[in-house]
Amino acid sequence: MLFLADLIAAALTFAAVASVPFWRRSAITAPVFVFLSAPMTSLLILITFAPATRWINLGSKYQIALLVSLALSAVSIATAYVAVLTCRFVLQILAPRVEQLLGLRSFLVLQAAILSGGTLSLLVLLVLFPNIARMIWISGPHWASILAGLIGALGVLACLLALLRLRAPEQYLPKPLPNFITQLISRRSEPT
Repeated sequence: MLFLADLIAAALTFAAVASVPFWRRSAITAPVFVFLSAPMTSLLILITFAPATRWINLGSKYQIALLVSLALSAVSIATAYVAVLTCRFVLQILAPRVEQLLGLRSFLVLQAAILSGGTLSLLVLLVLFPNIARMIWISGPHWASILAGLIGALGVLACLLALLRLRAPEQYLPKPLPNFITQLISRRSEPT
């Protein structure tokens, strides 16, 4: 269940980020960050507010569970940040060199990344949101079901529009790497 919620969060992140021109440079990296950091962060939030909501009864082990979930959340956020930096490195430094070496057109790897991410997000939203809306309709308030259906429909529309913008892939190119990483790479690539 947590994995499905993670997929939905990543798909909605892609849809939201790809919809806003100012955020499009994060269309690849933001869903990766959310996908890797959301499960442990959600667990931390659940454990933090569990005594107040009485979802689970941890008794005297509450502090240990809170510390462990805090540590896991910090590790998952750090891992997600490293994954984002890796994506930026691949798409800004490695992909252009590979495209040039193989004689491929520019931004082909970036187009492939957006195509696969957009298609996966579209499939997640198309498959899961109708089921979520149906489950809410059966067991919960009808307005929440309509809201879930509307969010899913807007997400699908945003993914379709993102896929239609693939002819201009440079708008999705991630932000440059931080200066300290760029300097480290340039130092290592200099001949000695």
